Amino acid sequence: MNGIELRYFEPGPDNKGKNPIYSISALEESYFRSFGEIIACSLAQGGPAPDFMRNWCYTYLATGDFDRVVLTHEDVTDVETIELIEKVRIATDDELQSLTDNLLSCGYTGLIKTDRKDPIIRTITLNSLARVLPMLEQMRKGLQLYNLPDVMEQHMDLCRPLFVPLQDNKPDANFLMASCKPDLSEQGTSRHNLEQSILNYFQDFLQELEDDDAVPEHFAEIEDSDTEVVSDTYSSGCSAVVNWPGTQASTTK
Repeated sequence: MNGIELRYFEPGPDNKGKNPIYSISALEESYFRSFGEIIACSLAQGGPAPDFMRNWCYTYLATGDFDRVVLTHEDVTDVETIELIEKVRIATDDELQSLTDNLLSCGYTGLIKTDRKDPIIRTITLNSLARVLPMLEQMRKGLQLYNLPDVMEQHMDLCRPLFVPLQDNKPDANFLMASCKPDLSEQGTSRHNLEQSILNYFQDFLQELEDDDAVPEHFAEIEDSDTEVVSDTYSSGCSAVVNWPGTQASTTK
């Protein structure tokens, strides 16, 4: 699941989910259909959820109806398109005229004036997001492996957290320590004291990570033949501790 997210989805500046990348080659190879099948199997077996998508992507996957999708310029994740939207937002009349070629390539055919900025930005947004619809449509076909789109449409709000990241879904020090259920030696023994010291050290270590929001140096420097996937998998703070064991298990096979 991490590989799909890191290689074929691009994040936005607001950390509210990712859009699929625009890749004709991936589309021709039916990669996105395979991704949908992988996601369906993972959810059916209680595996990791693809909770990294933008809300509009989830709505389209669930309904297959673009008319039901609510889009804003904040949903754009393509860097060049974000820069173009920002240029339009702050542009004067003369500066807008210099962007004529860019706006025409986005499909805008109206008047290019400052009082038309809203429809201009709307057109740029639609042009950027509509071109990744074939990727989402192919993924939706893959999800139909278990008739997942029907379930998603019937239970939109219930299934949303499986695809769209929540605001506070990162594990923190308290969550990790509460999840630990150590099987300690008999109380009063030297082994028990040693184990308790290790737990205390681990708790202090997690708290340090949470305060600094940094990637542990040991995790960041791990070498692997597939360095791109491994290095990108590490996130900051306590999340790195959660990701590391699973990543090591997969890379040592």
